Amino acid sequence: MSTSGAARAACCCWPRSLPFRRVVGVEASATLCDIARANIEAVRRARGGHEHLEVVHADATTFDIPADAGLFYFYEPFSTEVCEAVLDNIEASVRQHPRAVVLCFTGRGQPDGTEGEADSPPVAAAAAQQRPQWQERCVVPSPDGVFYDALLFEHAPE
Repeated sequence: MSTSGAARAACCCWPRSLPFRRVVGVEASATLCDIARANIEAVRRARGGHEHLEVVHADATTFDIPADAGLFYFYEPFSTEVCEAVLDNIEASVRQHPRAVVLCFTGRGQPDGTEGEADSPPVAAAAAQQRPQWQERCVVPSPDGVFYDALLFEHAPE
C-alpha cells in the first residue's frame, strides 16, 4: 500500500490489522514527515508492531514507486493537475511491473466555496475519471458526509 500525503501517519497506522506486507507514506513536507515518523514511533512503543510502516519525504509525482505497490490511498491529496502527474508515475510503474492496481480517493479536495459539499466534484479523483485505463468501481459512502466519500478505481490493462 502506498499513500500520498502521509501527514501525521494516521493513514499509515490504520492498516495494521490488514494483510499489507508494507505501507509506504509519501509526504512532500519534511516537517510533516518528521511528525508522521514520530507518531509511528509512539504507536510502536505503545502497541508494538508497525515495523512494516515507512514514511518517505518525496514528491509524489517523481517518487520511485515500489514494484509491488497495489493500493494507492489519497486523502484530499492535491490538485487535478498534480494528480495527473502522479497517475503518470503510477502508470509508468505498472507498465514496467504489470500488476493489479487500485486507487482510493477519500474526500473531494478543497471546494472553492461556490458549490455545496454534495455538488463539489472530486478534485484529485477527476484525473482518474478522465482516463479510460482507470475504471471507477464504486463509491464508499462516508458516515461523515458525501464530502468524505471514498472513490475506488481499478487499473485496466492497456
